[in-house]
Amino acid sequence: MRPGAARPPWFFHQSAFTASLEHTRTALALYDRDRHRTVASLYGKNAGVTCHAWAAQALCLLGEEDAGVQRIEEALVLAERLEHPYSVASARSQAACVYQYRQQPEQALHWAEATVVLAADQGFGYRVATGTILRGWALTRLGRHQEGLAELRRGLAAYQETGAQMERPYYLALLAEALGEAGQPADGLTAIDEGLALIPPGRSFFYEAELHRLRGSLLQADDHADARHQAEAHVVRAFKVARCQQAHLLERRAAESLATIRQRRGTDLSNRGHS
Repeated sequence: MRPGAARPPWFFHQSAFTASLEHTRTALALYDRDRHRTVASLYGKNAGVTCHAWAAQALCLLGEEDAGVQRIEEALVLAERLEHPYSVASARSQAACVYQYRQQPEQALHWAEATVVLAADQGFGYRVATGTILRGWALTRLGRHQEGLAELRRGLAAYQETGAQMERPYYLALLAEALGEAGQPADGLTAIDEGLALIPPGRSFFYEAELHRLRGSLLQADDHADARHQAEAHVVRAFKVARCQQAHLLERRAAESLATIRQRRGTDLSNRGHS
């Protein structure tokens, strides 16, 4: 089970969502809950929970959001039945991610807080960090800007202390989005720059399209015509990256942002014509 279970997250982070999904299906076909119960003690978490959770995230970004929600529910139920604390914490954290992708802050907040409570009790520093970051994003989206930003920064610092790096561009995107919500677009652009710089040249990253889209959205706050032109260029790039990666959820989001930018530009030109 170890090789099959390890590949889905690797493929997912490289934005190979279909390959990630296929490997989870292959691994789950071999998975037996009773026979593989002890595997979690060797590798940290249960392989069945892991596969359901990565399948959920891949389905969500592929645009099959309802199927993604169903699969994360399966991961959560299985983890609870197995009574393996780290598998439960992991499933809860990934559930928060699924709802973050779907831009549903109430549900993301629920699972992020559930992650932090369990992880803090069990001493799972990595999951405390990821849960804190996701909690901060959700709070900001719910209008609690200062509290949310404080949580995001605290979570990012804790994440860095664990030595983890792979998901940092994703978490910096959440920080940038939160900064934009809080009316701090310049700081948001700094977070985007840091996130994009962490993606190795020639490599693909699962949230790359959203980093470009957020850059475009943040640039819209600038009234200069050049900044608005750059905003459109970044959102167009986001659309192309998402389409190339088959990240249909992010492709739709980029298309909506592009339509908003062009509508605003048309309105501005119309207003100038009447002034």
